[in-house]
Parts: sequence; C-alpha cells; structure tokens
Amino acid sequence: MTDSVIVSAPGSTLITGEHAVIYGAPCIVAAIEQRATVELCHTDKPRLRITSQIAPPADLSLSDLAVSGPYRFVIAAVLMYREALPGGLRIEIRSEINHTLGLGSSAAITMAVLAALEGAAPDDLHDRGLRIIRDIQGRGSGADLAASLHGGVMSYRISADGPGAVAPLRLPPQMSL
Repeated sequence: MTDSVIVSAPGSTLITGEHAVIYGAPCIVAAIEQRATVELCHTDKPRLRITSQIAPPADLSLSDLAVSGPYRFVIAAVLMYREALPGGLRIEIRSEINHTLGLGSSAAITMAVLAALEGAAPDDLHDRGLRIIRDIQGRGSGADLAASLHGGVMSYRISADGPGAVAPLRLPPQMSL
C-alpha cells in the first residue's frame, strides 16, 4: 500500500478568556498563519512509524500502542482508528508552529492526524480531538481545537454536554490580526 494523505491545520492563539473558558465563559480564539502538516501513508506492516523535527522517530507495533511520549496525541488519534486500519501507518509531521510558545501546535497536529485518518473532517472531529486532549491533559476547553478545525477568529464557549459552541466573528475592516 502506498496511498497517502496530506492534511494541514493552523495553530491558534486565545485573544481573551484563556482561563475563563475552562469554567464555561466565552473566549475569543484565532487561528494563526503557521500550520502543522501531516502526511499519512498506509503501509503493509502493522506498525506505526512517526517522524517529526521535534522528537526522534518512533517505530511502534500497532498491536501494542501506549499513549505516552512526545507523540502521545498522535498515538491517541491512531488508537481511535486502529481496528479499521488495513495495515500500518507512516506519519510524517512538519510544523511551522513553534511548539514552545503555546500556539496550539498539539491541537493542530491532533486535528490534522484525525482528519487524515478519517479522510475528511466529519462533524464530530472536534469531539474526538477534545476527548484526546482531556484524556491526556486531564482537562481542556477545546478552543484551540476549534481554531485549528474552523480557522479564522471566533467566539467559543465550552458546553457541559458537548464540544462547545463556535461562532465566527467578523472583524472591523480596519482591524487585522
């Protein structure tokens, strides 16, 4: 098998409400120009090989995956689809987002990997990403995921029973981010 999919997603920044959004208050979040790009290739061997510029390559057995290490978000996404995979995967991650600045690089990579595995962006992609973030980090609002998925500038409010409410915001013509 040699079919491949390339997906990219933007990083993000919270304009206001960064901590309040965790407690149900709205925030304003914006996608940024820098993007994370994921190239996913299906392989015949039941292995997961991940490469990126921020960590050493990983070569793991698909039957023995554990959500840990620098690729934990990627591994968690693959685990959601493992049973449906016809073989293994090779995932190459390239990112323009500086992962040390809090600009949503993990969210962008998570969204890109999920979209590549799905082959599109289904309605519940944000829900899946939010489950991954919360499983790994213990909590999270999903605002950065929403920006990586939808792009632009938006109002976002977490929901008690779902991923949250997203409302695109129109900026005044004289204002640019």
